[in-house]
Parts: sequence; C-alpha cells; structure tokens
Amino acid sequence: MASSSRGSRSPAGTVVGATHSYRMHVSQRYLDLTKRKLELARLPREPHNAHSNPNLGITKSKLEPIIDHWLEDYDWRREEASFNENLPQFRAVINGTRLHFVHRRSNAPNAIPLLFVHGFPEGFITIGSVIEMLCAPVNTPPGGDESVPAFHVVCPSIPGFGFSDPLPEEGNAIPTTAAIFDALMKSLGYGQYMVHGSGWGFKICRMLAIGHSDSCVAIHTVNPDVPPPRPSFGYGQENMMASSGMQSPALPSPVAGSPVLPGVFTHTTERPQTMSYALCDSPSGLLAYVLDLIHPQAYTPRRVTHKAALYRRPSNWAITRALGHQPRSSIGP
Repeated sequence: MASSSRGSRSPAGTVVGATHSYRMHVSQRYLDLTKRKLELARLPREPHNAHSNPNLGITKSKLEPIIDHWLEDYDWRREEASFNENLPQFRAVINGTRLHFVHRRSNAPNAIPLLFVHGFPEGFITIGSVIEMLCAPVNTPPGGDESVPAFHVVCPSIPGFGFSDPLPEEGNAIPTTAAIFDALMKSLGYGQYMVHGSGWGFKICRMLAIGHSDSCVAIHTVNPDVPPPRPSFGYGQENMMASSGMQSPALPSPVAGSPVLPGVFTHTTERPQTMSYALCDSPSGLLAYVLDLIHPQAYTPRRVTHKAALYRRPSNWAITRALGHQPRSSIGP
C-alpha cells in the first residue's frame, strides 16, 4: 500500500522515480492460506543420532514448538501494525527496480547519514531494534554533541528481499545493488554518507566503498569477510602457521575441510530456483531453513528473549515471499 508521494532528485547516470510512503498490508487470504499449510505440515522422520550430531541440522524438538507458536499464538497483524508505526517506510523506482526502504531522519543538528544494509537471513526489520538508538541517542543533548553522534537512517530491502523487487539481470548483482543504493542516498539528499553492513550486507558495503568512494566515505561492519592469504601474493596460509610456531603436517583443502553452512553456498546459490519452490510453498520448511541459518544459541530454549525475533523473521519471509524472488536477485546465498 503506497500513499503521499514526493519527488526525488536523480544523480547523474541514474533514473530515480518519485518516492512514495508505504505501509505493509498482507491480504487476509494469504494469511489464512499460510495457517492452513501450517496445520497440514508433515515433518520428516528424524535419524536416530539427530540430537547427538548437530551437523545434521535442526531437530524436531526445536522446530515443533516454534511451529506451534507460529500457528496458535503468533499475530502477524500486531507485528504489521508495529512495523508500520515504528518504521517509516517508502518505495521508489530506481533504474527500473522498485526499491523498498526505511528512512528516518534524526532531530540532531549534526546527524550523520547512515545507510544500513541488512544481511542474510536477516531482512530490513533488523533495523527496528536499533533505529531509535541511532536516530536519538539517549545521551545526546538538545543542541547536539559530536562525541555522541546521531544518524539519519536509511535501510533498504536488498532487491529480491522483503518488499523490494528482484533485479532483472543474471549473475553477480552486487555492483548493481551498490549503484542503486548510492542513487537512493543521493536522491534523499545525502551526497555523502557512511554505511553499515554484515554478511552479504558487507559485500555491498565493500562495493560501495570501491565504486562510489566520492559519496561512501566510511564503512562499518561487525564481521568483515576477509579471505585467507593466497599463494599469488607470495604469502600463503602455510607461511602464517610457520611464523606463529604452529605445527601442521597437512592443511585441509577448502572443499574437504572448510565448514559449509547448510544450503547457503550450495543449492541456494547454484540452483536457487529449484529450492525456492519448496521454501515458498511450505512455511514450516522455510521456518526450519531460517532457524538452521541462525546461530544455534539463538534458538536454544533458555534464550527466551530471542523467540520473538525468531518468529518474526520466518513469518515475514513467508508472507513477503522473499525467497520466491531470490533466484533472480543473485545477491544473497
């Protein structure tokens, strides 16, 4: 649902349409269909060593209680109303791609423009837990204080996720996404800005820093993606181990020895369309997939404070059909 359009300025080389305010509204028919599918969920039989071997994936004992909660207690309308109330959302068409984003300006006089790029499996709703602290830090005096910075926050949904359309191109879409995000910031009046991202968001941040250094003046991340040294640089992994005194008769190959997160770097990247049929049609399957990508501590029963976020993520994904769009995005895993 869109309303109250306003104009936007286009940076050179891009086509930016008018920006419209946006409010989530998922049809009741779709919510009812999701509930029926949850009621009819048929879970597979567990192997005998499922609880003793975490490499097999999420167990029924962790999945079933969350399915029950989603079916019986989870209230999407309440979440939807909360998102609409607390996250100022907009849509704009940039170079032919309809982009959904959150934009909130700070009242601080020296606020810094911040482009917040979500990762995977997180979506734009991640910004909801920190946007107030970023825009209005509790220790900032009314006249502003450079030692306690505040931010104008822009958090777009990566194309193909949330309420953003997928990109039409095939292959590596990270440079295109970075260009669209840079055009978005400039259209909002932010000629220079800093950017935060982690995971796939960091890859986009890095491309912004490389290709748009005139406007992207700083990047921040919590988990930079730094590959090990390569022999082509004249300094390989074995040199690092030797210099530190580590003893290793043989280094495992990346294929044989590196842990690979289930489904992320294999089917989801190489054959995403095949996987999307199952995940788009089955809310319980999508829930299991998302939970298996989240750090195990996040869905440990003792960590009660994490449950609301767990229910929110897969529900939002299923309702917006994010993974159904993903194959053409080529951004995420």
